[in-house]
Amino acid sequence: MFSCVVTHVRRAFITLELPSPEIAHLLYNAIRPELESQPSPHAKAAAMLKGKYITFLFEAKSAAGIRALINSYLRWADMILKLAYELEV
Repeated sequence: MFSCVVTHVRRAFITLELPSPEIAHLLYNAIRPELESQPSPHAKAAAMLKGKYITFLFEAKSAAGIRALINSYLRWADMILKLAYELEV
């Protein structure tokens, strides 16, 4: 008897272009703790900083999972950037 389990992983790459390398570095460092402590085995995220660009890789086992992951990280990024501009960092 042959048994096969196929798992599909959804992946998304999103690259953010920030106004400067300094702002990109600030955002990357603010989000890094979330990247290092991912409690869910069903979804994961990674990020790469290069100059004024941050590229995120999101992976999840379901479409709903990847949507939630992307929404969370983009909302965190938006909040961090708004706070940085408000404080004129």
